[in-house]
Amino acid sequence: MTPEEMQAARKRLGLNRCQLAEKLGVHQTSYGDYEFGTRNPRRSVLMLLGNLLKEADERDAKTQEEPT
Repeated sequence: MTPEEMQAARKRLGLNRCQLAEKLGVHQTSYGDYEFGTRNPRRSVLMLLGNLLKEADERDAKTQEEPT
């Protein structure tokens, strides 16, 4: 995942760097390094981020299906 994709994922989740770092179980400095491209995230971090994005997509789809 590129630094740009990491940033886009965070914005998609509506979180700041500190909040997403906490959800991913990494230090906020490490997460910032991912977005700046000075460090690559571990596979486990990418998998967890993928799960968070999937949950957000499912939540959005469910919201769209509900009648208003």
